[in-house]
Amino acid sequence: MTREERIQRLLDKDDIETALQTWSTGVARKDWDKVRSVFHAQATDAHGVFDGGVDQMLQWQQRHHQGVVQSVHFVGGVQIEFAGPDLALSEAYVIAFHRYGKDATQARLDIFGPQAEDQVKPLLSQIVGRYIDRFERRDGMWKIAKRVTAFEWIRLEDAPWQIPFQPGWQSAQRDRSDPIYAMRRELNLPE
Repeated sequence: MTREERIQRLLDKDDIETALQTWSTGVARKDWDKVRSVFHAQATDAHGVFDGGVDQMLQWQQRHHQGVVQSVHFVGGVQIEFAGPDLALSEAYVIAFHRYGKDATQARLDIFGPQAEDQVKPLLSQIVGRYIDRFERRDGMWKIAKRVTAFEWIRLEDAPWQIPFQPGWQSAQRDRSDPIYAMRRELNLPE
């Protein structure tokens, strides 16, 4: 492999890893346009309780996250293999923390099934798994063409009704009132 080819592979890996991080921040902020941007139009996603096209997956995510008060996805341990100049396989570990509010009946049913239907207390889930993605470069852009989520384990525990932050602490928000958007405006970066 020539130096130029190696440099291109590093740039390709960076684009793919950026797409994975864009997914995570998009879900955390409920910025569904951002989430959509990492998938090709005809992409598919096998995501546990959901298996289908990307547009339907986004509808499911939006409905599900109505009951999720806070959400954090950590993506790491990314391995990328190239099957051609415009085709790659990515395997990335994901740890997702979701805090379900008292009005999250449908979200609980989605993830935990009927045993969680009668629980009206706030819950915290910790889900560990891997995103196995087929990335394709089309029109110069690396995006997901197919995603399979392989689940390692899930943990559910009671959570307090309110998060006990100290006065003056910035709390994360699941919309454009989150502190990241204020900093983006301050730096004249697009939202």
